[in-house]
Amino acid sequence: MGVSQQFNFLTTFSPVLRNRSTLLRSGRGALLTFLPLLLLTVWLWWNALSDVTQSARERFEFRVSEAQFAIEQRLLAYEQVLRGGVGLFAASDQVTRDEWRTYVRNLDVDTNYPGIQGFGFSKRVLPSQREAHIQSVRADGFLDYTLWPGEERSEYTAIVYLEPFDWRNQRAFGYDMFSEPVRHEAMVRARDTALPAMSGRVTLVQETGQAVQHGFLMYLPVYPKGVVPETVEARRAALVGYVYSPFRMSDLMRGILGRNELPDIHLQVFDGAEMSPGNLMYDSLGEAGGHQNAAFSNSKQYEINGHSWTLQFSSLPAFDATIEQQRPRLLLISGLLVSVLFAAVVWALSLNRRHARDLVATNSGLQAEIAERKKLSMELERAKNDAEAANRAKSEFLANVSHELRTPLTLILAPLESLLASAMQQPHWQAPLERIQRNALLLLNRVSEILDFAKAESGKFELCEEWVDLGTWLAPLAEDAAVAAERKGAC
Repeated sequence: MGVSQQFNFLTTFSPVLRNRSTLLRSGRGALLTFLPLLLLTVWLWWNALSDVTQSARERFEFRVSEAQFAIEQRLLAYEQVLRGGVGLFAASDQVTRDEWRTYVRNLDVDTNYPGIQGFGFSKRVLPSQREAHIQSVRADGFLDYTLWPGEERSEYTAIVYLEPFDWRNQRAFGYDMFSEPVRHEAMVRARDTALPAMSGRVTLVQETGQAVQHGFLMYLPVYPKGVVPETVEARRAALVGYVYSPFRMSDLMRGILGRNELPDIHLQVFDGAEMSPGNLMYDSLGEAGGHQNAAFSNSKQYEINGHSWTLQFSSLPAFDATIEQQRPRLLLISGLLVSVLFAAVVWALSLNRRHARDLVATNSGLQAEIAERKKLSMELERAKNDAEAANRAKSEFLANVSHELRTPLTLILAPLESLLASAMQQPHWQAPLERIQRNALLLLNRVSEILDFAKAESGKFELCEEWVDLGTWLAPLAEDAAVAAERKGAC
């Protein structure tokens, strides 16, 4: 590409490049306006979202605390019921079946302690007392009674009282809870510590093949006259039996949490510290499973009567829907719109300012160019006037020179005619005089032509056409040339 082509290219595309540069500079200013507003918008949105999340979390924690408190209070209430049963045995030499039934009926368990499966007494039976015990219960009218399972053991704990004595609780009548390891562990702990003890997860003997629930039991040891021996060995020896209550978990939680249980909170109760399917005792969603994308969750370990549960709480879609997501979202959208609008306004103002600046610069350039052209025009006019004046002076000079030359030539030609007339008698002067006359006439003609040229420049020249005999003019000229050549020895 040559220099001229490069110049043409730059000349053609310089407005485009200039406009692009202007757009870039204006866009930079708009970007510097947009970014701080965007950061402010994000900060406000994050704060609003944090406030909304914190508020929802506090509501969730409050619901969790409510549920946990309800469970704790209900289990403490059941413990008090067991202590009342122990008090009944402490106040009597022997508590009969009818007295136990009357006591439980007056408690009005279904109304005051919903969720409890029953309220019973399990009697300690030594191997030497086993047959006598069976015959004694049969004598009360239960002819099919037996102590089961029937394997030989060093100690038995037979369920003899269990109210309400309905069809489900009758399935546990005569059951030796010492025969099952989980129950055995809790009963031994209650016996040795003389404190209430809660068992781990079990399947109650009250269960049938339908709608089986996980369960647990709560025990409180009974000693003669309610006096607790001081040593563990003495407690083991003096033990009369256990006041206890079996619980079916779903019925218990329904009684604690109400008919609707937790409509917006998912609760799972695990036996022990490990949250595994094998330890699951209760799931508020039943077989529906958990909510996978819960907004909030919380795990709490709860220990009661020497045994621990893990309560796993998580929010359900019904709770998540109450989280106020609209306000942070509207704040974010509004902030983005305001940021974009402010950036657009800054961009437009910057473009207008730069365009105005360019127009001022262009106007200044045009004014400078106009002034330059005006100056050049004045200089040209001055040069023209000077040229015309010089031309006029030249014409006047030529006219004056012509007049000055014509006068002496006229004085030369006037005597030549007389000399030519007198040279007729002297022929050798004839030719030179004629040459003088002819050249003088030629010189006079040149002077006349100079005068005509001056007249032509002044516009006064008049063209006059005339026929000329070229031969007549050329012959004398050739003769004069021959004479000049002869003088120089050219011939």
